[in-house]
Amino acid sequence: MKSKWFVLFGMCFVLLGIFAGCQKAPPEEPPIPDNVLFYMKSTNLEATWDKITTTKLSQDIKNLEIWNNPFVKQAFSEMEDAFKEAEEQMGIPINKQTFMAVFGKRFDMAIVPGPAVPYGIFIADMSTKATGLKILDYIQKEAGSANVRTEKYKNQEFTVVNSDDDMNLAYFFSGDRLIFTTDIEAAKMCADILAWEKPLFFESDKYKGLSESMKSQDDLMYIDIRAIIDTYKAAVPDDLKMQLENIDYDQIIVGSKWNEKGLTGAVELHYPSTSKFLTLFGDSKLTGETARWIPENPLFANGGAIKFQELYDVQKTKIQKLGEIAGKDVWDEIDKELQQELNISLDQDIRPWLGDGAFLSIHRVNSQGTIPMPETVIGIGIKDKSKAEAFVNKIQEMITDEFGSRHLKFQTLDIDGMQYHYVPLPFGPNIMPGYLLTDNFLVLATSQTGITDSIKAYKGETNNFTDSKAFKDIESLQSGKTIGFQYWNNKQLMTSLSDLINNYRMFFPEEINPDQVQAALNSLGSIEDLYSDIEVDQNRMNSSFQMTIK
Repeated sequence: MKSKWFVLFGMCFVLLGIFAGCQKAPPEEPPIPDNVLFYMKSTNLEATWDKITTTKLSQDIKNLEIWNNPFVKQAFSEMEDAFKEAEEQMGIPINKQTFMAVFGKRFDMAIVPGPAVPYGIFIADMSTKATGLKILDYIQKEAGSANVRTEKYKNQEFTVVNSDDDMNLAYFFSGDRLIFTTDIEAAKMCADILAWEKPLFFESDKYKGLSESMKSQDDLMYIDIRAIIDTYKAAVPDDLKMQLENIDYDQIIVGSKWNEKGLTGAVELHYPSTSKFLTLFGDSKLTGETARWIPENPLFANGGAIKFQELYDVQKTKIQKLGEIAGKDVWDEIDKELQQELNISLDQDIRPWLGDGAFLSIHRVNSQGTIPMPETVIGIGIKDKSKAEAFVNKIQEMITDEFGSRHLKFQTLDIDGMQYHYVPLPFGPNIMPGYLLTDNFLVLATSQTGITDSIKAYKGETNNFTDSKAFKDIESLQSGKTIGFQYWNNKQLMTSLSDLINNYRMFFPEEINPDQVQAALNSLGSIEDLYSDIEVDQNRMNSSFQMTIK
């Protein structure tokens, strides 16, 4: 008889084991709903913090004289008093250790749709749960016991805190993971996900659509632009609604992490299949053509393989669409006003000559004249040189008629076989604005020196930007598929600004110490450079970047 009971008990244990095995374990990823409007995560925060605080930039900023300014010291003193009061009530110090105990391992934030206002969700993987509990106890004390209650749902026990502004803050723990929400309904969403009764963001098509390089970033931010517009467009004014409807891209994703050089990362824009924006770019060969006009070591360089006629047509369609919504022909009104004021027609005088490719370069800050001037050169691709020439001649005649040939008379200077048409101004040799035309570009410049540098770089008489280490580093970001680039020589830029301050100290008001401003600029010079590229595919524009920090 006993053996019979032992067999029955044994069968029960086997059945319990089977049923227990059928219960799906909670997801390893944080319980973020798949209908997020905004999402952000940060991992390895403590390691990143240690890297940042050991940089020269961090040390220089810490040692700035501005922290001894009476106004700044007073502001920090008041902040320290508030922290001390909170420390006494919580029973824990407010310092790096406390911060890292809550945020250092990983934290996730999300905003999801609510009936009236969006819900906020905050999830922290705590290395020390006791620290988090003390902070939560402090929140409860501040709210008062009458405003705190507990509620059970899906095997989870929520703590609900009623705030003065009618928000029902709710939180619960899943292991060492704190789930904190701005409304109990959002907390229930998270509990449903833990029970696998609602979809998880990390299993959704949204997350799967992120490039693999994005998923590997320590820090990530995701914004579902289209979902935000569709969810809340009824609540926005009609004029803003029209602008929202005209946004091309559906999603924005930003990722970053620290490496041995500094900060690296990427920005992605996702476009719907109906968008024509990604068809507006040429190939990397055209990008190289724009970079040839830029000297090897500029302060700033920007270029790309954009197709201007196609861009013109897309923008015209957008403006006309906005006009249809507003009940008027906006494009026609703009065109008529330009014709009346400047005798210029958008469709007849501008579009026909627009070509492919553009660049902008700041070579240096030139202080030789009365006014310091960034030596700037801008290039716009042209398709029809004769029509471009007719357009600039019309502009030239209009300027002469407006100011009189005595005061503003264009002159022509031959620079290495190219004709630079410019207006001599009485401010010094650093300000000689003008233009030149080639078969492929209309090039505008602020000075003779700047345009000369660009011509020599383009003809190969001096090194151009394609010869630089910076451009090679940019190309390596996307394996040579770059259709656009941007470069800041931040260290040299900060040095130039510091020199300007030193030269014009007499113009500073008494309350601003130019030495302190110079020290701040020298500190920012520890951010040596920033460069990025652009690549496009069928539905995505990706821009990778690197910020080099000493």
